[in-house]
Amino acid sequence: MDVMKSLMRRVEELRRVISTIESTIAKLRVMHASGEVNEKRFKRDLKALNLGLKSLREELETTLTNLYSLADRRCRFEEAFHFYRDIGKPLNLSAFSLNDLREKLAVLPIDSLEFHFHRGDFTAWIRDVIEDPELAKEIAEIKAKGESLRRKLIQLISERIKTYKEESNRLSELSP
Repeated sequence: MDVMKSLMRRVEELRRVISTIESTIAKLRVMHASGEVNEKRFKRDLKALNLGLKSLREELETTLTNLYSLADRRCRFEEAFHFYRDIGKPLNLSAFSLNDLREKLAVLPIDSLEFHFHRGDFTAWIRDVIEDPELAKEIAEIKAKGESLRRKLIQLISERIKTYKEESNRLSELSP
């Protein structure tokens, strides 16, 4: 599942629930002011609603932070992208996040870059570990070699990192 889309859906869902609770609080205040709800019930219900609202806002903040940090989300060593020059020829170089991959691609020997690209290693890692099937598909569709391949890979990854951060910022601005 695409983590970015999943987080974005969760942000929208949290916003809807927060908005509903805020509306309920406003209605409760009106009912209390008009005498439809006694003081004891008003305080009890208001306290419960405010506790729920606080919890949801904290979850929203955490979700937005997770969305923003997708590019830097680090995987475990065994899930990291380990670079090779060829089969059985490790480079002792690994990437632990999408940002890290982008940085390593800039200095990676071309033969290693082409080795991994033609085997579909970048596509598989981005799809399975980073959990971004959309970016993986875009990378799989690249038709280039050498430095042109390097530039296109870095460009696509950079654009995705920028998208993660822009979406997080946009959603943060819309948050209650």
